[in-house]
Parts: sequence; C-alpha cells; structure tokens
Amino acid sequence: MYHSGASPAIAPGPALRPCGAASTVGRVPTAPDSASAHAAGHATAVLASALVESAWITSRIAAALGLATFVLGMLWAPRAWAAAPGAGRRLDPLVQALALALGCAAVALTRGEAPRALPGALQALVAALAAVLGASGGALGLWTARTLGRSDPGALVTTGPYGIVRHPLYLALSACTTAVGLALGSLTGTLALTALLAAVARWRARREEKALALTHPDAWSAYAARVRGLTPRV
Repeated sequence: MYHSGASPAIAPGPALRPCGAASTVGRVPTAPDSASAHAAGHATAVLASALVESAWITSRIAAALGLATFVLGMLWAPRAWAAAPGAGRRLDPLVQALALALGCAAVALTRGEAPRALPGALQALVAALAAVLGASGGALGLWTARTLGRSDPGALVTTGPYGIVRHPLYLALSACTTAVGLALGSLTGTLALTALLAAVARWRARREEKALALTHPDAWSAYAARVRGLTPRV
C-alpha cells in the first residue's frame, strides 16, 4: 500500500485542569456559608430589636419625668391651675378632669398598639416624639408655675412662657399627656386624649379670656393681638 509519510491530524482534547484546582463557576453555597449569613441576619435583627426597645424605655422615662415635673410645678404654684376670676371656678376643673379621665381610659384600652402595628423604624420615631414631648411639656409646666409664683395675684402676666402663648399651662398639659400615651404605645387612644384635652382647653381658655378682658380691658386687647392662644407663632 502506498504511504505518503504524513501523520494523520489529531483533534485537540479538552484542556487539562491542574490537579486539585476547583471551578468556581456555578458554585453552590456550602452549609457553612449559609449558616454564616443566617447568623449575621439574626444578629442584625436582634440589634435592631434592642435599639427599638431602648427607645421605648427612654420615652417612658422621659414622659414620666415630664409629667412628674408638671405636677410638681402645680404643687409649687397651685393658683396656676385656678381659673381666672369670674370664669367658672367650680365647673371648669371638673370638666377638664372628666376629659382627662376619659382620655386616659382610651389610652389604657389601646396600650401597646404601636409595637403591634408599626415597623421598627416608625416605633423608634414614635418613641422619640414621646420623649421630646415629655421633656418639653414638663419644662414648660415648671416654667409657667415659676412665672406665676413670682407674679402678683390678679395681675395680667405677659412675660416668660406667657410671652409665647397666652395659655402655656394647657399646652404643657397636652404635651405631657400626649407623651405618656405615646410612650405606652397607644395611637388611637392618645389621639382621643389629645383631642379631648384640646377641646376642653379651648373652651376653658375662652371663658378665662372673657373674664380677663373685663378686668384688664386695655392691656388684654394689646396682649391678645400680640400673642397667640395655644399655639406659638412660628
């Protein structure tokens, strides 16, 4: 048989991988990797939960201290809570006490509502709001009591917190009670409490202002034109 002397062509074979090398393409995570990711996620969740719980504890402490400061201020200057002369001394405190009792009952019935209904970030926001309201309400109440304690009985007080709003005591009470409600995790109950107290405060403020306009006609007109009733000018 005739032989040309040329070697037949040989098809290249697959590339050889070095001994011990492993391919990373399409690699399925191993059990240790999955366990590490799960542990990291669990640790993050535990940390977030602890931070939210710390925020709630802080808000309750701030709300309690604010309310205690407000009460101490009222004990220091008891005439701060008295109605203006001729404004219905007996009826006004009773109506306000009834509104406060109804609002507190609503808060008690809805306690813990926020932790059940809101995510962690919104819970922390509610807790922070409660802490701020508690601290500011207590400070405002004490400042108001201190201002009234240094003023002459029957005088029209226009300095201190009365230079910001005409009825700082009602504003301080609303802030303190709202703080307590929010710190207890109540949303709808706190809204009801705040609405009741705001309605009674406006009703009582109108009665007091009528009496003050009679006893201090000129001074009251100028003061009322300059300072707002329950909400400060921004």
